[in-house]
Amino acid sequence: MVVVADLQAIIRKVKTNPQTGEYDLPTLVDLGFLCREINTISDELRKEAQAKQMLIGKLIAGEITKASLAGEISSPTVRGELATGTSDVREIASCPKPGSPEFIEMAQHLGLPDDIVHGKLMTFHFLGLSDWLTERAGEGKSVPKGLKRYTEFKTIFRRKG
Repeated sequence: MVVVADLQAIIRKVKTNPQTGEYDLPTLVDLGFLCREINTISDELRKEAQAKQMLIGKLIAGEITKASLAGEISSPTVRGELATGTSDVREIASCPKPGSPEFIEMAQHLGLPDDIVHGKLMTFHFLGLSDWLTERAGEGKSVPKGLKRYTEFKTIFRRKG
């Protein structure tokens, strides 16, 4: 079985332009195939690592939130040997479609004039709406009742150094 170190050594062999004739066609085919396989394996590994990072981040943010609500900790940051993790808890909402009852309720809640509420002049931006909801929730202020929303728990990881 070929290991990562072997694959790195093979790829490093192609130091010059393959068109120089240093390699015959069968060898170039094998090198091209190995590069494709490395790319596929790396991509699959990246996707798996990203999914695990998101899952672990949700767990950490949830535990930090629980401990914070219980008065056990005061900082949203946890320090490990390699990295620092900071919980990031946000209110997320789906943007209402212009003209929908949710859109009208949201626009009226914001005090927008009727010609904007019932016109096609504007829509809500997903990130802006999420930031606004998170801010309002943190201040204990009300948000429109018809808005579909949920709380997102994630952790921002930073390398120690």
